[in-house]
Amino acid sequence: MMTQQQKDARFLQYEEILKEESKLLQRIQKTMELASPSDAARLYLYVLIPMLTGFVQWTLEEALRTGKKRLYFLSRDGYQMYLLGKKLNEDGNFGIECKYLNVSRYSMRIPEYHLSLDRAIDQMCINGIDVSLTKILQRAALTQPQIDEVLEETDLKEDASKILTYREIIALKNTLKSSKRLMEYIMEYSSAAFDTTISYLEQEGLLDGVPFALVDSGWVGTLQMSIENLLRTADPEIRVEGYYFGMYEYPGKVDRTKFHPYYFSPTKGVRRKVDYVNSLFETIVSADEGMTKSYEYRKDEGYFPVKDVSGNPNREQMLDNIRILEMFLEQEGHLSYDQKKLQKITEKVVKLFMAFPTELELETYGDDLFSDDIIDENRLKVAAELTDEEIRNLRFWNKLFIVLKIKKGTIRGSSWLEGSIVRNGGNIKSNLRHARFYKYILYTRKQILFLRK
Repeated sequence: MMTQQQKDARFLQYEEILKEESKLLQRIQKTMELASPSDAARLYLYVLIPMLTGFVQWTLEEALRTGKKRLYFLSRDGYQMYLLGKKLNEDGNFGIECKYLNVSRYSMRIPEYHLSLDRAIDQMCINGIDVSLTKILQRAALTQPQIDEVLEETDLKEDASKILTYREIIALKNTLKSSKRLMEYIMEYSSAAFDTTISYLEQEGLLDGVPFALVDSGWVGTLQMSIENLLRTADPEIRVEGYYFGMYEYPGKVDRTKFHPYYFSPTKGVRRKVDYVNSLFETIVSADEGMTKSYEYRKDEGYFPVKDVSGNPNREQMLDNIRILEMFLEQEGHLSYDQKKLQKITEKVVKLFMAFPTELELETYGDDLFSDDIIDENRLKVAAELTDEEIRNLRFWNKLFIVLKIKKGTIRGSSWLEGSIVRNGGNIKSNLRHARFYKYILYTRKQILFLRK
């Protein structure tokens, strides 16, 4: 356990970084004086506030430069960005309308599926954490009895709960495409969801001709493509653009000029990607509400999102973060900072917070629950509890030999491996060094491949 003295020393490291933009630091310190924040809230102020402020300010500047009149901040990652956007827009007189759009990958993909069954299977067969055949079929909104029917038809019942490798997931595609029952269920659920979804998007103004862009955390950009595919059923000429904190990949063969990453992109920023942990970011930057699942019409009121009643699993922390953010926004003085300084600050605080965490960061955010799947289930601690052997198996050569079946062993990952290493407590420096080496190899290889395309 860290002593209070050790924690204070860690916070001083963050303060030293923030001195590069003294106006921002002063605003943060005033907020802390009023809020008497917890360790989690202090970390939120020192780390997330600079990250979000830099991104949202850049987004508004880019939107103004390119003639956008409206920005849609996508739920749920975009909620805190939306609050910042409204304030920055007001202070900077950008004249851009900021709106919050209730969507999710699930709520957009289900109505999109029937537009192309081949694309539907491709979207269902995306890799992730602990992906099984049952989880793949749940991505199409099938109930358990319907899943059982498909498994019976495809003779895959024995493999339903098996955790699949990436190659095994890809190999399933043709089998699933041959299932008549699955195709029928996809068409049924997708067609039923289509009208209310399009009506909601139209009600929110995405088809009224006003130049707009989406704003979200990012990573791949598939949600932008789903929204565009749906909108093009009403307006074939429409092209959707998006501003993202970061992007690891593009969603297939797309017009890359329509995707605008701020911090790193598929072709730039290897070092930034090595230091960054998108899953940890998502558990802190979100809304307290549940995921949007579908849409319904209410007489004389319009179309409304239907949300998961279980809410956000990190709800209490999220509410505290939002409260702190609102106090930060209420401080005197305009929100306007040097963009280059904000980027430099972001690089430094991200490296401390995500890539080289201490027990302080782990204790405050390591137990946050995270799911990387569109159905928002099977949530796990973002910093999984791993044994020494499980951590060693994630080293580059060990993992490669296990995957190639040259060496025996099991691969159990963590959404925030650096946090898991600190949690484990053994050989922290060595394990962090190996984790960074693996990420450098991974992102360098991917960047080279994208540059060749």
